[in-house]
Amino acid sequence: MSTLVVDELITTLVQEIKIQRPITLAGLRPWLYSHDDPNGSFDFGIYRDSNLVKNFTFTVAELKTAMGVTQPYFHGHYAIPITPFVLPRGTYELRFSGSGYTYNTNKFIGWCKDIDPHGKTYGTIENYTSNPYSFTLIEYKNREL
Repeated sequence: MSTLVVDELITTLVQEIKIQRPITLAGLRPWLYSHDDPNGSFDFGIYRDSNLVKNFTFTVAELKTAMGVTQPYFHGHYAIPITPFVLPRGTYELRFSGSGYTYNTNKFIGWCKDIDPHGKTYGTIENYTSNPYSFTLIEYKNREL
């Protein structure tokens, strides 16, 4: 049996990330959970020193189309459409929030926790609720031929 650990979006969910060298960000894929098709639009913002660097907005309908889902309950990594841009070295925050969205225990969206953030397969059972949120950053690499 497996467990899906999700923080429900009530106001804002935040994950700190550290970029060790400048990268050209070409993709952001958070692992999201949708419970009964909540209304509103949702934002993934990248912040540095409390300043918005980039913001990406989507709806649950867009999530479902991109992920090929028809059911009202689903989860998966959503590939947010991004035009590549440079993120300098530094500490950032990924902030997940909603607009026109009101949290309801029967109809909500959430950000899934990373189940195995350190590649641990064996050993003691950890408290997964304290794990970081699951996401993937995709770096653009230009390869000239």
